[in-house]
Amino acid sequence: MCSNAMLLVILSIFIIKTANSLNCSDSTSTLVDWPGTLLSVPADSLTKLPKCAGDLTRVISNHAGPILFVPGTGAKSAIAQFSRGRTLELNKLDWPHCFVDPPDYGFGDIQISGEYIAFSIRTMYECANRHRVNTIGHSQDGMTPRWALRFWPDIRSLVNNMIDLVPVYHGIETITASYP
Repeated sequence: MCSNAMLLVILSIFIIKTANSLNCSDSTSTLVDWPGTLLSVPADSLTKLPKCAGDLTRVISNHAGPILFVPGTGAKSAIAQFSRGRTLELNKLDWPHCFVDPPDYGFGDIQISGEYIAFSIRTMYECANRHRVNTIGHSQDGMTPRWALRFWPDIRSLVNNMIDLVPVYHGIETITASYP
């Protein structure tokens, strides 16, 4: 009969051997050195993005860059969701920030929502004299900036911080449990 210590040693050896047998250098499934696909959303739909408070061209050098707010799924708008408290303080600090509203209140295709995010990040970066952008997303649409960074890798260098408030990267138990 094996002791707990012996089982731990055997398990450790198994984990090390398994990890060593994996080919972690194979990057064929993770395309990180390409600009990403062309945006499929019509240009006239994107030109209204993002909606900004403050002058992006006046980003103060001691700021960490402008902030892009992405609302949670089902929110009326990013302005409505984030305008209490959070943005009031940013206004006092003269810290430029913008809002993007994914179509269909975020219930639509995440690729389309990701295109809105990618376009907004590129626009903000250029307008803010190449200061890197911070994103703050909420709930399910908190992961949309992550999606945009994954499928439009050219914007990774344009982002300073990505903050997700209660993201749902692995689904929601209460919703998952309600399906047969």
